[in-house]
Amino acid sequence: MPRCGNDHKEDGVHLNLPDAVDYTAKRYFTSTENPVLLEIDTSSFAELIEWRSPLP
Repeated sequence: MPRCGNDHKEDGVHLNLPDAVDYTAKRYFTSTENPVLLEIDTSSFAELIEWRSPLP
């Protein structure tokens, strides 16, 4: 089960900018969970991305 409630609020995928990856990984995962980092080339669907302000 995802730990971030945002994963269930919208019909979509929750992504982070590169500068937020380390914080997010440490905040929501443990090293024993073996989180996977994906680098996504968004150039082919950039117009479909909805950028939102970070929440506290």
